[in-house]
Amino acid sequence: MVETFNFVGLLISLVPFIIMILAFKWLFNIKKNSDEQVKMNREILSLLQEQESEINVNRGDNHEQRNQ
Repeated sequence: MVETFNFVGLLISLVPFIIMILAFKWLFNIKKNSDEQVKMNREILSLLQEQESEINVNRGDNHEQRNQ
């Protein structure tokens, strides 16, 4: 009977540590996903800037052809 109480006490004392480990793992995953999202956003912005510059070049060509 005493061994059962010791085991239960041990489990109860480990609960805060388990919660802390899970919280740190959760925070690490959030940071990892955030870093990946920032990288993807930068790639999207660079692609949009390239597309915008291509559109501006094409508009300039069309504008010059109309003026001639």
